[in-house]
Amino acid sequence: MRLSHLVISSLIATAPCIANASVVNFEDVATYTTGNFSSGGFNFSLSGMASTIVQQQYCGPACPLNGSNYALAPYGDYNGTPSSLTMAKTGGGTFSFYGFDGSGSFNFNQWGSSSAHYIPNQINVVGVQNNGNQVSQSFLIDKNSNAANTLSFSSYTASSSFNDLVSLSFSSSGSSQALYNGFSVDNIQVAPVPEPETYALMGLGLLGLLATRRRKLK
Repeated sequence: MRLSHLVISSLIATAPCIANASVVNFEDVATYTTGNFSSGGFNFSLSGMASTIVQQQYCGPACPLNGSNYALAPYGDYNGTPSSLTMAKTGGGTFSFYGFDGSGSFNFNQWGSSSAHYIPNQINVVGVQNNGNQVSQSFLIDKNSNAANTLSFSSYTASSSFNDLVSLSFSSSGSSQALYNGFSVDNIQVAPVPEPETYALMGLGLLGLLATRRRKLK
């Protein structure tokens, strides 16, 4: 029983190391890339009018500023369909999602207080798990203007339910005008989920080490 408990405890303790958590930051994507592209070991689909990978200096004074590439999905459409960013592991497989940096798309505050309600209220994240179930969470957008008169990126932490995912999608909602349901996303924190064979090999390896140690103690 003690050997079994030790193996299980070791597997649990070692799992985060195997996961190789990483951050997808779009720095490996050319500015103005649209549609489908790959970044950080994931395939992305960026949909919606004028959606693109952008840097603030190429976007204009209304865009958020964080000094690096990010995914900008500035508009929904007049029918109420929001823009979106969807990701899945390149080559397939499952992954976990831990958080991201996000913002609105444009700072409508600079057009006067009567336009502030154009900024959407939240970024919505929906994950599809390997068993077909969906998990979702919404994150409030900071609508305040910063010193540069743009919207700031906020860092968001996802709930622990975003695991064993096969895909993950971002969109926004809450603007008084459906056309302006836009958002910005950067620094997506993810980790691939090890295959069952990996855990099996770990277990065998640990059992081997424990057996060797037991022989030495005799």
